[in-house]
Amino acid sequence: MEMGESRKITGSAATKAAGGDRTPSPRAVVGYHPGWEGRYNERRGEPMPRLSVMGHPVHPILQAIPASALPASTVFDVLARVSGDEEGLSKAAHYSLLFGLAGAAGAAATGILDYYEIENRPVRRIALYHGLSNAALLACYVASLRRRRDKQADDKALILSALGASLVGLSGYLGGELVYEHGVRVGEDADGIPGAS
Repeated sequence: MEMGESRKITGSAATKAAGGDRTPSPRAVVGYHPGWEGRYNERRGEPMPRLSVMGHPVHPILQAIPASALPASTVFDVLARVSGDEEGLSKAAHYSLLFGLAGAAGAAATGILDYYEIENRPVRRIALYHGLSNAALLACYVASLRRRRDKQADDKALILSALGASLVGLSGYLGGELVYEHGVRVGEDADGIPGAS
């Protein structure tokens, strides 16, 4: 390393440089905010009681169903309007919508369980916005479903479906921020630093 250069040392290198102490500073924990030290130390080394299958969190698995099926129903609705196969595509939209809403019930239940395990208040606030956006998009799709006659969407049902699809994007953005920026539901690294708490 040239003179004058600096490099941020993290992970095992940081602990070795500090004399081999493997207890990380709370400031090294993803999503740290002032006043959290006590809660971090109390939970140090204790796995959070999260719902998992074969070591993997359930919510990301289940959310793939509504995240794909609900926008697919919107696409089928649009195609039904612009193509000559309105009856067939409307049925595809209808059943995709039902499948997506059924998957959303499981995703919502597991997401709520994950939400109550987050102790970091700023991160929990993002999780709240994520949940509210999900609630709003589900309301749009349920309202769209109720307006359908013979499995075909009228103008208002199509608008509600399109609004729901746009909210899927917002929800995905917030969910990605929780995982990739704040480490929610990410396992501990080699130094025992949890992804989030």
